[in-house]
Amino acid sequence: LFFFFLMIRRPPRSTQSRSSAASDVYKRQVSTQSTWELGEMKPYNLKKRQPIHIDRTKACPFLLKVYPKYKGEHTLKQFEANDKDLLADEIHLHTWSDASLRELTDLLKEFVPAAKQKDSVLEYYVVYPSPHGKGYMKKPAGTVFAIGKGKDDLLTIHEIGMRIGDRMDVSIKSKND
Repeated sequence: LFFFFLMIRRPPRSTQSRSSAASDVYKRQVSTQSTWELGEMKPYNLKKRQPIHIDRTKACPFLLKVYPKYKGEHTLKQFEANDKDLLADEIHLHTWSDASLRELTDLLKEFVPAAKQKDSVLEYYVVYPSPHGKGYMKKPAGTVFAIGKGKDDLLTIHEIGMRIGDRMDVSIKSKND
């Protein structure tokens, strides 16, 4: 008596064709990258970008490296040297470019006890490679209160000009500081 098992591969939910799931992910990333103007060496600007909407059921999230620090911020030299203290603070978040700073704050509250305090203020900074090829540069992205609403709550990762590969430094302070 012989039993034969036949496995039929179902396509992933995000695609209707029978092509490989990996190629579908890359195809979706290419369309996301063109929206973000990736590959172009344009200088970072502080001008607000147009909002975008991403179907999170079909788009692949990207890795965002976040470096929270209580009562202070990381220096650019720490980023350049991959400092041990910097790496100890590193948190990996998988998110989409339409995620708001409020969403990031809520995620950070799960990992950083200081972010949960009712009088905490989170100041976000984008850390990106210098266009001159050496070192890093930093620009302010927005400020979000741990509890309560602020003017930067709805700013998205796309609107603040982040690109895939950029890092985010987060300074957590008390309102009284």
